[in-house]
Amino acid sequence: MGYLYAIAAVLSAAIKGFCGKRTSDLTDTPEKASGFSAIRALLCVPCALAAVLIATGGLSALSMPLELLPICAVGGAAWGFLTVSWLFAVRGGAFMLVAAVEGVGVFIPVLLSALFFPETESLGIWKVVGLIIMIAAAIVMNSYSKQLKGKTSPLTWLAAIISSLCNAINEFSQKWFNRASGGGTDSSVYVFYTYVFALLVVLIFFAISKSVQPKSVSPNKPPKGRLVLFAFLMAICTLFYTLSSTAAAGLLPSSVLFPLKQGLAMIVNVAMSAIFFKERVKPSEIVGVALAFCAMILINLF
Repeated sequence: MGYLYAIAAVLSAAIKGFCGKRTSDLTDTPEKASGFSAIRALLCVPCALAAVLIATGGLSALSMPLELLPICAVGGAAWGFLTVSWLFAVRGGAFMLVAAVEGVGVFIPVLLSALFFPETESLGIWKVVGLIIMIAAAIVMNSYSKQLKGKTSPLTWLAAIISSLCNAINEFSQKWFNRASGGGTDSSVYVFYTYVFALLVVLIFFAISKSVQPKSVSPNKPPKGRLVLFAFLMAICTLFYTLSSTAAAGLLPSSVLFPLKQGLAMIVNVAMSAIFFKERVKPSEIVGVALAFCAMILINLF
């Protein structure tokens, strides 16, 4: 079941990424990006509450042990910064650039899990080799992005790096929650509180960005209907992604789960960037996909 959850998470993330890319041209300022992220988080919270009701049969599960709340806060804050920085990253570079940088960051949750949970998350030599190959695949993917879009601006790089770090921290928090709860608290509860904290973060970011917006600037207002539609679709996909990913984190070791998800995401993103975003496939991209595929096989066989 862990592998099925991982595949469901990757597919949900791919649809979410498609919607985010389609709206990136409408969120070209910090105020717009954080405002859109706030709408999305507002939609995620009631969706997550409904998931808690379906999974546990009531709201009593929300009174979870207090020691689990900081874990949700870490995951939620990371997710909040991720949603804003990701929009800037995909707007400033090729879609594959963000996927490549996130691929390099795959070692973060793996190493954190090995550090904090060594009794069950130890790394064998072949898993380390597979992880290195996965990082090499991400670097190759980045060279493809440079060929396609030219030199990436420092701000786009910064947004992509922040997005990658926040994604890694958010994914580690899923493993952390599963270990700390011992299976006694349903993962839907983690998802709900994560979205609550994420909403607080993006609302604070929105308030700050709105207050520092130059008075002379009058940005074009994006069509509200399109933004709300995409925000709703992204909220549903985000819910399925987080639920699936958290469930997978409770069943698979980090050294298998995170490289597996990243490798599958690279393959799906290549297809999506070529089909929907008309990003021409080049030999370097094929090499990157092949490396990612080999890394997945190596990690899961040994």
